[in-house]
Amino acid sequence: MTDDSISTTTPTRKPLVSETDRRWWLRLRLLLLLGAFAVGFWSRGRFVAPEPAPPQVVFAAERPEPAEGILVEVDVLRRQVAEQRALLRPQALARKQTLDEMMALVPSLYPAGDWTLPEAGALEDCWFETTDGIRLHGWYAAKPGARAAIVLMHGNAGNVALWGDYALQVSRRANASTLLFDYRGYGRSEGRPTFDGMIRDGQAARDYLALRENRPATEIVLLGRSMGGAIAVQVAARDGARALILERTFASLQEVAGTHFPKALVNVLVANRLQSGVELPKFKGPVLISHGETDEVIPIAQGQALFNAANQPKRFVALGPIGHNDEQPELYWLALNRFLDELAK
Repeated sequence: MTDDSISTTTPTRKPLVSETDRRWWLRLRLLLLLGAFAVGFWSRGRFVAPEPAPPQVVFAAERPEPAEGILVEVDVLRRQVAEQRALLRPQALARKQTLDEMMALVPSLYPAGDWTLPEAGALEDCWFETTDGIRLHGWYAAKPGARAAIVLMHGNAGNVALWGDYALQVSRRANASTLLFDYRGYGRSEGRPTFDGMIRDGQAARDYLALRENRPATEIVLLGRSMGGAIAVQVAARDGARALILERTFASLQEVAGTHFPKALVNVLVANRLQSGVELPKFKGPVLISHGETDEVIPIAQGQALFNAANQPKRFVALGPIGHNDEQPELYWLALNRFLDELAK
């Protein structure tokens, strides 16, 4: 796989998600202005509270003798993980959002949306837990003979009910098993959305799909759209992945907010987190980045900055005059399949 760039001017302009997603920057504008009067004199650091530390698996002080079998040790490990999840769960459920999280994250709770599965038998409901005990909901599409297993991380708005058709499309057009899930506080998932919590959610989704597909977690492909791209980058940078597929996402949340609002106000109210341009170089695997040239939410310059930060092998696909929420053009599917073909070599 080589450093490559593809472009086109053939548009396909069909909305992918609800009008709620299109208006999230308007909500950000209003909350920014209100927040400026309420907390503009505070320092930025006051808006950031640390997440509880992730659970550390501690083995029993005295391990069973080999004659007792591996199953005994596995059972001990499972009990310890369950105990630590139970300890962290109250903290996770009580976690408060920071100001920038309240502005940037626009979840749709169940029953908002059409929760009828796109096709009977094509997707199945699934549930799994995070390391801090939050129960998450997702839709899993198994693909016999799949060449890849892909976790889909959607944007800052909506829920799986708005993204189910796209997950099924990825599964079929890419010949891949897919897992689409809702972050904490979205759809039917528990909890309240926070940036750090969403990263844990991405890790849990990756581990669950690895279990379902009987693959190592490092063989799972991570696909992120918009805000989900930032979460995918964080997960890959920390834990690795087979590959990263980033759609219409940003190098810096603070920078993209600064293209819409006064930078001085953004610097006060939006913490310097989700720095994908800083984290992406830590990932050493293949990267596919695509971006519309007329993206009205995240300028294509953000995607190009990500591409410049990525390690080889990498590819950038300019989608032509495509807006942030428009359907994928045929060029995208051609590039995606070429990318996945090269992973299999």
